[in-house]
Amino acid sequence: MNLHYGILAFLCLAPSIGIGDDTETHQNVLTPAVAIDGYSIVSVLYPGGWVKGESDIYTDYSGRRYLFISEEEKLKFDAAPKKYAPVFDGLDAVLLLEDDIKIAGRREWGCYHQERMFFFSSEASMQFFMMFADRYIARVKSREKSESCCQDHEAKRVKSTCELKADD
Repeated sequence: MNLHYGILAFLCLAPSIGIGDDTETHQNVLTPAVAIDGYSIVSVLYPGGWVKGESDIYTDYSGRRYLFISEEEKLKFDAAPKKYAPVFDGLDAVLLLEDDIKIAGRREWGCYHQERMFFFSSEASMQFFMMFADRYIARVKSREKSESCCQDHEAKRVKSTCELKADD
């Protein structure tokens, strides 16, 4: 009986801790959460502004489902997802870089800076970023470069392991 209440409490709290999506409460567990409240990130970065995407035109990228208003937008995103996807997958960049705290940013505290989309968990965090934007941009680039190097190293390690197994 305690297990039942524990699971029920978890399910009730899930939306408040960033799990799930208010618009799709019965979402399949294997389906990624919808990014940016269902708005098309490609439209945001062009004159279209904040436009809701269509649920049947999407790409799953980095654990999120990005919706688009047209196949053309989807193709643009698919050709260069890092250009469109929010920095740090939409986590608050200030909290992540300063304290290694992973809190999802909110759409209402989003900003486009130096051709990248950033989201923040509060207005204060966004304003702090804007005061020191050049410093944060440099740190973002450094961290992304470091992560890219780690991914390259891991890919080479896996390839070497696979080649060794093939030789057996």
